[in-house]
Amino acid sequence: MRLDTDVSLALYVVAALCLALVVARRPTALLLGLALVASVAGALAAALTSSGGPHNVDLTPLVRLWRERSGEELAGDLANLLLLSPFAAVLTLRRWSFGATVAAGATFSIAIEAAQRLVPGRTTATDDVLLNTVGVALTYAVFRHVAQLRHHHSEG
Repeated sequence: MRLDTDVSLALYVVAALCLALVVARRPTALLLGLALVASVAGALAAALTSSGGPHNVDLTPLVRLWRERSGEELAGDLANLLLLSPFAAVLTLRRWSFGATVAAGATFSIAIEAAQRLVPGRTTATDDVLLNTVGVALTYAVFRHVAQLRHHHSEG
């Protein structure tokens, strides 16, 4: 991802996570549905915008992640970790299981990477799927932990 794409992605993630936190206070079906639509639309917009760079396919997992990385590459990795965080947060708030949330995140990530084959200047990469999926799992863990703390605090 280019740096301006990373900045817009970061803004999307912050806005979507704030929305998820607001929804978490009063998680009605309508608010959760709207947050889910917003998280999907934001992820698609961020991932399917042409970057103007090379159109590549990198299906060898982990090789790119283990070599020396520039700051821009690390920012892209962080963006991939965060891309589906709002999506995962909403599924967690909807009380999906860990396995179902991670499976949905991995499936969504694979669909995004497949669609990027049709977008000029985008790279389809196995590492992106791995980073997106790890981001989903971490978001689930964080949101589940926060929910448990909130529940414990309200009882005490």
